[in-house]
Amino acid sequence: MHVYKRITNNEKLTQLYLLGTLCKKPPVVPANIASVLRITFSGYNKATMFWMMIMGFDGYGLPVWFMAFLGMAEIAGAISLYLKRWALLGSIGMSTILIAASSIHIMNGDEFKIGGMAWIMTPLMFLVTYYHFRARVKELGITKLGECAIPTS
Repeated sequence: MHVYKRITNNEKLTQLYLLGTLCKKPPVVPANIASVLRITFSGYNKATMFWMMIMGFDGYGLPVWFMAFLGMAEIAGAISLYLKRWALLGSIGMSTILIAASSIHIMNGDEFKIGGMAWIMTPLMFLVTYYHFRARVKELGITKLGECAIPTS
């Protein structure tokens, strides 16, 4: 059972009330904020079928429905980074999408101004994934690799 005390303004630790879950510290880091903003913008452009995105996907030989699907997946992944329960899964999914995007840009020989954002966001998303993985491990109480967090009696 967790006991939460009332927090005053002059304490160093803050608590967030995020979708019904009390967190001892905010589940965001600067890389997370940058990732969410960029991915949301990119996902919005794909989901709304912005003409430049259509030209790009058509040039890569990818169907337009796949672009719309990716846009919705990116927006869902960006939102999931702020939901404590779904943050790890969302960051793994976003890392997978960014690895694929970076690979496609490299295979097509794109310049940095076209594929650069995917190349920059991939290691950033790996950092975000690592952050959420470590938070999840700490939450489950796993201290050693291979240790089971489920109590056995």
